[in-house]
Parts: sequence; C-alpha cells; structure tokens
Amino acid sequence: MSQAVTPTERLTLTLRYLATGDSYKSLMYLFRIPANTISTIIPEVCQAIYDVLKDEYLKCSTVSQTSSNNSTFVTFKN
Repeated sequence: MSQAVTPTERLTLTLRYLATGDSYKSLMYLFRIPANTISTIIPEVCQAIYDVLKDEYLKCSTVSQTSSNNSTFVTFKN
C-alpha cells in the first residue's frame, strides 16, 4: 500500500517543477511519486498558492492608476 504524499513533499515537488521545468517523468524518479499523482498535485498546489497570494501580490489597477501610468509613459523621454 502506498503512503500519502505529505504537504512538505507536495510543496517541494511543485516548487521544483516551477523552478526547473522538469518533466513529470523526471520528477517521478526524483521524488518516487507516480506521474499520474504528480499531474494532480502540481495543479492543486499552484491553485492553493494563487488563492493565498492573489490579494497580496496580484492587485488590479484602478482606472485612475492606469491613466496615470499611461500619461507617465507617454511623457517619458528616451
């Protein structure tokens, strides 16, 4: 019977994938986790990271901020 993949292993696996772009097959040998399990873990962890950090780091600009940025860009001298 296989053991559950711990949260630490799930995060480590996902960060390794994001940092290196290794294939699932390569990660399968490195972490000794089946590729079909990896293919579910990585999207789940990425979604969890996004859900936690989206409000902190992915703030959308307001219309006035966008207009201000545009006017600054247009007047910028090369």
